Amino acid sequence: MKFTCTKEHLIRALKSVSGIAGRNPTLPILRNVLLKTERGRLKFSATDLDVGVSTWITGRVDNEGAITIPVKQLTEYVQNLPNEHVSLETDKGGLSIVCGSAHASFQGEVAENFPLIPVVTGENKFTVSASKLAEALDRVIYAAASDDTRPELSGIFCTGKENILTLVATDSYRLAEVQLQINENLTNEFKVIVPPRAAQEIKRILDGEEIVTVVLAQNQVLVETPNTSLVSRLIEGNYPDYKQIIPVKSDTVASVLRFDLLRALRGASVFSYGEVNSVLVEITDKVVRVTATAQEIGDTVSEIPAGVTGEIVKINFNPRFLIDALNGVPGERVRLGLTNPSIPALLSPEDPKEKTLALIMPIKA
Repeated sequence: MKFTCTKEHLIRALKSVSGIAGRNPTLPILRNVLLKTERGRLKFSATDLDVGVSTWITGRVDNEGAITIPVKQLTEYVQNLPNEHVSLETDKGGLSIVCGSAHASFQGEVAENFPLIPVVTGENKFTVSASKLAEALDRVIYAAASDDTRPELSGIFCTGKENILTLVATDSYRLAEVQLQINENLTNEFKVIVPPRAAQEIKRILDGEEIVTVVLAQNQVLVETPNTSLVSRLIEGNYPDYKQIIPVKSDTVASVLRFDLLRALRGASVFSYGEVNSVLVEITDKVVRVTATAQEIGDTVSEIPAGVTGEIVKINFNPRFLIDALNGVPGERVRLGLTNPSIPALLSPEDPKEKTLALIMPIKA
């Protein structure tokens, strides 16, 4: 193989696959990236056997070929090359790199030993705005469970019906849901659970793209942009019927400036830590009041002007959960709905066009 390209293209490709390589310690070759010439381009592939990523860059192909090289060392070396064209050439089981006056040789492993990344075909295929999908993932991923005691709760629950894609995440203490339009009407409805690692890598490959194609098979998903594709296994299991816990309405609703409420909660979190990790949120007739007390430090009270409907209510919450939820809800103003300490708080954008909501379970005092 002999291939020449710009340093910029080479770094972009290595960054696209470096998040996957090396995550599975059982096979040393999985620490490597596969370099392979393909239809006049150079293909970079990495896999941990659950998620596989491939990306292509353009350049000049003088000789066809393939090899695998440790991705961490290759990436670090390329980042420190001068901003000139880079020549890659295989020779006797290794890879030679020449860039200006810099030269290096990496020991590699034959491409035939690299695991195959599956080809995914399925009836459920649709396209969607890459930026909208990335935003939707950002708005829900924080609420997924951080452990795999219940694997289905660690993933992102995705459902499709007609031209609406719904993403949901929950760890049983909080929940986030986002709906977005896709570009086609689906032939078949679907319900799948995307693993958390795959969701993070999907966000990575969507950066800077305009349109993404999604293909769903029985137990795999393919996410494809013009230059990069990701294949992942799906999580098996039944996602809980989360709609049962979404309040039909809240007894008390406050409309507040999102940033003002965020600032108050961040300040209150300074006084909320350790065993008593809670803040008191009170809605009165004209304000939302946030209070926190720490015996070793002191206390704080913040009041945010609000438009309020309903009765006065006081409920304790984990401040981090409220902060995460507010970061995931878009818009300048948000609606905070409270009922009692047994019913989750409901956060949503004031703009009805934004189909996002977040639930946070109270802390019972």
